Amino acid sequence: MQAIELVTYLKQRGAASVDELMGEFNVSSRTVRLHVQRTNDALAGLARIAYSRRAGGYVLTVSDEEGFRAWCDRMHRFSDVDATAAVKRVSYLVNDLLARNDWVTISSMAKVLYVSPQSISKDLKAVEAKLAEFGLALEKKPRYGVRVQGSELARRLCLASAASEDLIGSHPFGDEALPQVVKTIADCIERALAQTPVYMSMLAFQNLVVHTVVAFYRIKEDCVILLDDETLERMRRAPEFEAATLVAAQLDEALGMNLPESEIAYIAIHLAGKKSIVPEDDPARAEARREPAADCEAAAATAEGGSSLIIPDEVWNVVSEMLDRVWELFHFDFRDDLELRMNLARHIVPLATRLRYNLSVDNPLLSDIKTRFPLAFAMATDAAGVLEQHYGTALSQAETGYIALAFALALDRLREEGPRRNVVVVCASGLGTSRLLENTIRRQFGNRIDKVVPSDALHVATMDLTGFDYIFTTVPLADEFPIPVQEIHSFLNEGDIRQIDELLSASAGMGAGKGIFDPAWFEPHLDAATPADAIGQLAQIMVERAGAPAELAELAVARERASSTAFGSGLALPHPIRALPGPTRVCAGIPEHPIRWGDKDVELVLLVVIGDDSRNALDWFFSRMAELLSHEERVKRIVDDRGYATLVREIAHGEERN
Repeated sequence: MQAIELVTYLKQRGAASVDELMGEFNVSSRTVRLHVQRTNDALAGLARIAYSRRAGGYVLTVSDEEGFRAWCDRMHRFSDVDATAAVKRVSYLVNDLLARNDWVTISSMAKVLYVSPQSISKDLKAVEAKLAEFGLALEKKPRYGVRVQGSELARRLCLASAASEDLIGSHPFGDEALPQVVKTIADCIERALAQTPVYMSMLAFQNLVVHTVVAFYRIKEDCVILLDDETLERMRRAPEFEAATLVAAQLDEALGMNLPESEIAYIAIHLAGKKSIVPEDDPARAEARREPAADCEAAAATAEGGSSLIIPDEVWNVVSEMLDRVWELFHFDFRDDLELRMNLARHIVPLATRLRYNLSVDNPLLSDIKTRFPLAFAMATDAAGVLEQHYGTALSQAETGYIALAFALALDRLREEGPRRNVVVVCASGLGTSRLLENTIRRQFGNRIDKVVPSDALHVATMDLTGFDYIFTTVPLADEFPIPVQEIHSFLNEGDIRQIDELLSASAGMGAGKGIFDPAWFEPHLDAATPADAIGQLAQIMVERAGAPAELAELAVARERASSTAFGSGLALPHPIRALPGPTRVCAGIPEHPIRWGDKDVELVLLVVIGDDSRNALDWFFSRMAELLSHEERVKRIVDDRGYATLVREIAHGEERN
């Protein structure tokens, strides 16, 4: 029984006997009297609950109507009666504890929020988890209470992260003029940036306003950012420092904020951490030059007459490692994709600042990105591991989503170019002539050919042709082959070029999904309670029935530790942390009961055994997944039917439209 429950009940009934209250709240008579006493303590000066012989029970009498209404409104916001009350209380406690430097007792917080000290103790566990995200801790001391321990920089980042319209509306800084302060600060920043070449998106601008508002109120409490000499010197050299100085001048004029140099550097840090994945200018006109000595914070500058982006060697090397990681796992070769390299490099320059100072970003497109571009998001998640190794901070899902956009653009360009084919070249006159023919084919069809492997007529029949699309041969071959055979001349003529062109122009999806699924790799009644259970059982099926490597389960679980592969719509797509020998295959399982997978409930598990064959099969599969993720009803049909034919039909649904 809580105070608001007792008060609400008495307001509705007028009076209630002890027996009625015992039955209503399933408590003893002693507990009823205890809660009446506690509620009266909370209502002191506003109302009182007293036993009335005349009424035959407890009666609520209000002495201060306005104060009582305010008490009820506030208590409804924070009591356990509201399903979201615990979340609201945690937000309130985070803001309250961060805004104060003194100790506060649990009992005093319980009185303010009209809940029991036990409820506050439970809420503080969630508060501690939130603080820990920013390197802050909750210090506890008997008889004194609790207080936040950590740097001023970390406090502000946490305060800004917790900021929302609801919190601003409740005036967490105790200032009724807060809305006007927010507007004034936004105007100051806008006027200052208008004098500079610094570009900020609307989301980044709003984020800077929130951080500056937090700084305004913290500085009023004499809580100033302290930066070490190395960081301060680095920011003085950053091009954003000049813009931050202009912002500081505007704030001083409008609000009397005379900012010390460390606070100006703090603003410069946020300016340097602005989001940017697509160049502000036309990419075709954008220039990039390498400057080994440049710091990441000083990596953006505008040259007269055009855009010039200074990208340090560190960032170029990180991008190379990211693309190597994607090649190793997915066998998509973006290592020569200059546009992707530029997009990633431009994004990582400010991202490095955000990672270094733990600056958070919002990504309103995250859900759509994961649904529409599951392959790109999977690539970004694995590439993000390289960033964590270099900068020591794991990427959030929001940040990963922005990286995924760059890979989505690159994948679209690949699809526009058509699939890259793998071919075997057979020549009767030996490997030397085959090599010559290989070079000729690459010159003619370089952007549509991936692997060209020379062979001779005697040995081609014994080759493992897994992952190859065609055999081009200068001599007739008597054996049967699992892939098309095209006869050509030793020196390509116009007819050969035309025939090869027609073959390579075939639909990207034609036959790409063949062999990915098999009835033997389908478990319609998966008895698994956890992601690890599901992965282990499906991996065992692939080891026993498809000859997959024994370490499949271990590699897939390791990949899951990096980031959840549950994409929504009840679907999870676990896969190993690196590509494995053989073709790409998928083992499907439908759990008997939904599995809690990260923060989602999963009803269909597709273990993707990523092979080292052609990328066409993987691209085909993930394009089908994008369709499936956009149509939750199709996942439901698969789960309800639990039949292999329905699984394949629903996954292949819509292929003809693509």
